[in-house]
Amino acid sequence: MTESDAPWHTFTLPERVETRRLVLRPYAPGDGPALKQAIDDNLDHLKAWMPWAAAEPSPLEAIEERVGAFAANFEAGPDWPYAIFVRGETAIAGSTGIHARIGPNALEIGYWIDRRLTRRGYATEAAAAMTATAFGAPAVERVEIRCDPRNAASAAIPRRLGYRHVATLEKNTTTPVGDPRDTMVWELTRRAFVERQLEFAHYLTTPSTPTPAATARELLRHTVATLAYRGGKALRGAPADFGTARLSPGSRAAGEFD
Repeated sequence: MTESDAPWHTFTLPERVETRRLVLRPYAPGDGPALKQAIDDNLDHLKAWMPWAAAEPSPLEAIEERVGAFAANFEAGPDWPYAIFVRGETAIAGSTGIHARIGPNALEIGYWIDRRLTRRGYATEAAAAMTATAFGAPAVERVEIRCDPRNAASAAIPRRLGYRHVATLEKNTTTPVGDPRDTMVWELTRRAFVERQLEFAHYLTTPSTPTPAATARELLRHTVATLAYRGGKALRGAPADFGTARLSPGSRAAGEFD
């Protein structure tokens, strides 16, 4: 598969995602100072787990260039970064994103939350929103969350959302200080996501939507997209006479309807 054929080129992700308490949106020009403030206020918190944080703090000019790269990636893929805001506030409360880097028909999500806002369920809420957003792409069959096994708070999030721990990759990466580090792999399939749609609706219901009806309709759309994708997959490559073929005399052909 060439890069131009990659399925993520067809993805169109929303430019605003709202949950019960959060607003997630792509980074945009002008976000540099707010992002630098968020990173600088969380250096120790981030350096414990995020390899990229080892190079922080960065000058504002470098952060602004990073914001520009984030915006470009959101437009073209294969990464779609979102800034996290608590409703009604202007300070960046964290960052999350969707990444097409784990193979075909699969996406990975990541997240971090301001240390002052931990233990409030914000990271779980953001991860739920990113999970639902990822499954909004009909071709996506599974979503992964990966984390350091020592980061119990991060590992609790996929577990809470119904992800399944499928593997621990031994020494496949390094810590922010360069030591070998294992990686836990958590997976949620589309089928499991659909089965837990009401639980996800709880996180995604916004204050302007007193009932989960609208969110449930959105999740129903994901279900229909799944059926359409799987139906098309089953029929792909079928012989030309598939619709008229009969298993036995008198039986109904696949293309016959009442």
